[in-house]
Amino acid sequence: MMLLFLVILISNVRAQTGCIPVDGEFIRVADVSPHIEGTNLAGDEILFRAPVPGVRRMVEGSELRRALHLPEGSPPVPAVCFEQVTETLHKERIVASMQNAFAGLEVTIRVADHSLYPVPKGQLEFSRSGLLATPSTKPGQRVMWRGRVVTAAGRSVPVWARVYLECYRDVVAARRSIEPGERIRPEDLVLERRSVFPFADRSSLRVEEATGLAAHRRIAAGSEVTRQLLVEPFDVEPRQVLELVVNSAGIRLKIPAVAEGRARAGEFVWVKQTVTGKRLRGLVTGHREVVLHIEEPKGETRREMDGVHPGGTAAMGRR
Repeated sequence: MMLLFLVILISNVRAQTGCIPVDGEFIRVADVSPHIEGTNLAGDEILFRAPVPGVRRMVEGSELRRALHLPEGSPPVPAVCFEQVTETLHKERIVASMQNAFAGLEVTIRVADHSLYPVPKGQLEFSRSGLLATPSTKPGQRVMWRGRVVTAAGRSVPVWARVYLECYRDVVAARRSIEPGERIRPEDLVLERRSVFPFADRSSLRVEEATGLAAHRRIAAGSEVTRQLLVEPFDVEPRQVLELVVNSAGIRLKIPAVAEGRARAGEFVWVKQTVTGKRLRGLVTGHREVVLHIEEPKGETRREMDGVHPGGTAAMGRR
């Protein structure tokens, strides 16, 4: 009679679910006690390791009897099937989990496809590191995002989804083409609200922050201006016409010259006088300004000049 009762119980369970469901990493006494009586073991006692999600484990009756420490003379136990409690991901849950990866951004997420195999119950996670995107990824472009389900026991199961991501934010754009090394003025920039890729590795930039900096490379008109495209400007650039200030014996002359290199304030640079073609090395003191100090030998009062030209232009000879 007892055997018939066990067979009916287990048959009913298998008819309804196919196997006894197990929630966790191990099969415990509490999982089988509703179906098999006669054991004195505590409900949290571990019997076997649970199968991985999607896989069934069949335990023979004799093995189950030994594990449950059933008394001698008790009715035989038939083989029992066990399987993990699983679920299938749905788009709403995926989107909700992905939203956690965005720090306060209003992002549009559309799931194109996702993993449909059963996964154990647990916390669904999609971290930024799992997003397969590059700096050139465009807003609205389909990308692969790998995530995982973490169970209460700490085991993780990989999952994936192909999604379209897009958000809107204010960006600084160039009104005109800006050449490399060119200083940026406020009228060169405009603030626009644009569609961008949420995880684009670009720091937010304000027009005031960009003003006065220089383009690291050419910035096309209409393109976004980011911090990565800007550098601290050089005060002197190659082939740039500048003002060479010559200080000699109390006399200050301003001579037009052409820079032969690039330098910032406090650095030295070679320049060539536009009138004589002579090369001089001076100290950069400001934007397009180079200073050359010539000290007279002790006791000498004569200033040696190659010539002074009308309009304030002079050429200083080498000593």
